[in-house]
Amino acid sequence: MSSTVCNYDGVKADIFAAGATLFLLSMKMSPFRRAQLKDPYYKRLAGKDKRYFWKIYEGYPTSAQFRDLFERMIAHHPTQRISIDEALNHSFMN
Repeated sequence: MSSTVCNYDGVKADIFAAGATLFLLSMKMSPFRRAQLKDPYYKRLAGKDKRYFWKIYEGYPTSAQFRDLFERMIAHHPTQRISIDEALNHSFMN
């Protein structure tokens, strides 16, 4: 029986969840159906060029600060996600 190494980071997962919640509260809709690359919304968000994601929401008022904070909280790779201290001190939060 082989053991599997899991690189799960609960703090980074919580930041991701908080980012999805921030979007939900601000936009009154979910940013994606599932956080999987098969999901067309999440796939655009996980890609390098986020403009394809934001194009979906062109008619909704969003600030550059909101978009930056959300993108940094929801980064596909956990190591690229913003820390909780950085999120709380982000210009959108002030």
